[in-house]
Amino acid sequence: MSYRPAPKSNFVAVDQGSPGQKTAALLTVVLQMGSYPLLLDQPEDDLENKLIRHLAVETLKSIKNHRQLIVSTHNANVVVTSGAENVLVIRRGEFTPAIEAEGTLQTAAVKEEVCEILEGGEDAIKTRYRRLVGK
Repeated sequence: MSYRPAPKSNFVAVDQGSPGQKTAALLTVVLQMGSYPLLLDQPEDDLENKLIRHLAVETLKSIKNHRQLIVSTHNANVVVTSGAENVLVIRRGEFTPAIEAEGTLQTAAVKEEVCEILEGGEDAIKTRYRRLVGK
């Protein structure tokens, strides 16, 4: 079995990959199997960010139109770039988990929570943007 680690790269044998690359390749295959609803708990664990975006997120985007997906994650790449249609921001409650915000990424409360929890807040995003883009 082989996989392509980046969109324009050559195929590589899975057994020659790092543990994270092997996990990403297997996750991509599993995500494409079947049409039943699928619950994923932190599918990004043990994956480097590049693999999360190029393999896992791209696969999530391609299958979400014909398969119901429920994904639990702490990774902004999964939430933001996969085109999540409904986001639940959950915090630990006294006895049970509590929903802090719910809706699309365009919902103000969800956007604010995603910004804070997943990205380190608006200032962190602006700082990274200025450093990476230079504006």
